[in-house]
Amino acid sequence: MSEPLLPTADIEVITPEVADRYLRTNTANRALRPTAVKEYVAEMESGDWLLGCDAIGFDVNGVLINGQHRLNAVVKSGIASDFIVARNLPTKSKNALDVGKRRQLHERITIAGHKITVKEANICTLMLTPWSSNQVYKIKTHAQREQIVLLHQAFKPSITFVAEAAPNSLGADLTAAVFLAEHSSKEQVRDFLSLISTGVRCDGTTQPGDQAVRLYRDFRINLKAQGKRGADMHNLRMAVTAAEKFASESPVRVLRPYANNPFYEMEKLIETTISKEA
Repeated sequence: MSEPLLPTADIEVITPEVADRYLRTNTANRALRPTAVKEYVAEMESGDWLLGCDAIGFDVNGVLINGQHRLNAVVKSGIASDFIVARNLPTKSKNALDVGKRRQLHERITIAGHKITVKEANICTLMLTPWSSNQVYKIKTHAQREQIVLLHQAFKPSITFVAEAAPNSLGADLTAAVFLAEHSSKEQVRDFLSLISTGVRCDGTTQPGDQAVRLYRDFRINLKAQGKRGADMHNLRMAVTAAEKFASESPVRVLRPYANNPFYEMEKLIETTISKEA
């Protein structure tokens, strides 16, 4: 009776040609997720791809049981990269592998050494997205994650405060509150968040200058009634506009988002902050 093959692990430079050859043994994996491949390609093309501890894995029969997304990214990017390659793994090893849950943005940043919560990462992502953008940025590369860290460091007191003050609020509301917090008192920020969630200030009252926030609240309620999450940039522009009008106590009959971010100085500070990573 022959001795069983022992598992091995080595670091290999996998070229697009080698990756294509390895993928021909891909008969035991879950369905390919194009979005994951696209994200890996972006990291490889930007030079942000690093050697990780998750191995490209083959079982004792030479069947690929882990790493199909990374190998497909090597093929699509045309860029050779270093990987740990494990061979002669038991065929049942695939049952113990990650079944596809990718680390979220806040997890990747925290693992890299900067502690951040999911809510705080969401706020920073919205702050990073240009005012005129139609869609919220998809954070895919190491450089973009570094910009998130820079924003979190620069505005941490305000970000932490609003995230703790209204943990159940949506990202757009909290991001608008961060803009407000950089220019107003904590009491005013709490009232802003309370008006969005309940329709009244923290003390149960309303003031004439609250109308913009109450109109924003109506906007959000209508979105919810239509089954919409309101997690887009239009929602953020509405929230920030309401925050500025609330701070200035501007009379409002109809709430329309400003063409440009009304918190101009803070927007410039954001641009200066993220340019440190350039």
